[in-house]
Amino acid sequence: SQAAGGLDIGSAASFAQVLPAFALAMVAVGLAAPAALSHTPVLVVLSLVLSTFFALAAIAIAVVKTVMGLSKMFEKGVDEAALPTLWIWVPILTVLAIVFMRQEHGISHTLQLAEPSLWWMPLLWVVSAQILVLLLGSVAMRRHGYLGRVWRGEVDAPSVFALICPGVAMSVSWQFFINKGLVGAGLLAKFGVSYWVLTAAGLVVTAFTVATFFILIRGFLAQRASLLDHGQPLHTR
Repeated sequence: SQAAGGLDIGSAASFAQVLPAFALAMVAVGLAAPAALSHTPVLVVLSLVLSTFFALAAIAIAVVKTVMGLSKMFEKGVDEAALPTLWIWVPILTVLAIVFMRQEHGISHTLQLAEPSLWWMPLLWVVSAQILVLLLGSVAMRRHGYLGRVWRGEVDAPSVFALICPGVAMSVSWQFFINKGLVGAGLLAKFGVSYWVLTAAGLVVTAFTVATFFILIRGFLAQRASLLDHGQPLHTR
């Protein structure tokens, strides 16, 4: 129906439709692995071709669906159940950055078609964009008191687990920025004081993400136990 022009975006007041782009980006990062690991030129070239195709498909779908979602959100507001999808660009950016780093490794080291790149500026753009997405998404969530209710274990919708992925992705991007970016460019001394201060910031994000995960699991198990105690089927909510 979408190909025939029959796409219904009437209920798309979220970024839920961007999720397929994340799936394609994950396929791309898997296909880019041989470019970083293989020493066989044929495999590296094949990896570059396939991973580029899926990465471009992910970017195209993500951009189009984001524009569509934004238009509906400005018109109707954000669906509360879909609030976690506002941060979907955070893991997408992390995965795409890894795709391009893997590709660059194969091009420079195995194919020897270019000099190894300095990644501190591209990764700075990625981290900056992710922080912007987190801030803008937090503003929308704050209007619903959403994050506070999540932290108190009051939100039991399955979609709330989508909050875990951005936390993991942000900490991964931050570690890449520090080690692959700043240390790799010689702008930061490895294992120095500044290095550990910056690393600690990423560890704090990781700690909050892990804590949130266990809070969500506890809420899920409590909801499940409550439904069983009342003799209700588990799929009723």
